Amino acid sequence: MSGDHQSPGFRDTIFAAIRLDESTARRAGEITRRAYEEHGLEGKPRPLGNLHITVVYFGLHLSLGEEGIEKARRACAAAAARLEPFEAQLYQLKSFAGRPWRPAPLVLVNAAKHAAFQDCYRTLFEAAQELGLVQGRPPRFTPHVTIAYSSKQLAPQPIEPLVWQVTDLVLIHSFVGRTKYEELGRWGLGV
Repeated sequence: MSGDHQSPGFRDTIFAAIRLDESTARRAGEITRRAYEEHGLEGKPRPLGNLHITVVYFGLHLSLGEEGIEKARRACAAAAARLEPFEAQLYQLKSFAGRPWRPAPLVLVNAAKHAAFQDCYRTLFEAAQELGLVQGRPPRFTPHVTIAYSSKQLAPQPIEPLVWQVTDLVLIHSFVGRTKYEELGRWGLGV
């Protein structure tokens, strides 16, 4: 993550997320390290400071423009004000289906319909919809943290649950291809 403002690239994206706190990110890093050792994974894991759950994807930075980004800020603020802090839980390691030409995401996931995650998602989606940022019905939401990309597919397996208190929503500018994030805003839940 960086606070330095840089010009957006043509593939850069804007999304709202739940960030892992430092302690939880370190525990996720340990799970990642063990997965690499036990399964002979190749490549680099995601940086601990970038670990997050994407709640709502708003689109390409250049397509949104400053007006769209301001609407995304307003949607995050409105949703955060309507939500209360909640306990997050991720308890499974698995691969999501990848594309044949690209390594598949290796994720930590909550496979159940975790009510608090779903409420957070629905509230933010509705706030974004009211501002014209998203349309239609909300797509399916599977809360997950991408910890790596691997050409090796892993079947679902239990992990020691990652549990932490979610206290805020964050708006992120992702510098795609540069493994770099810039926080554009942070809003406390229920504040």
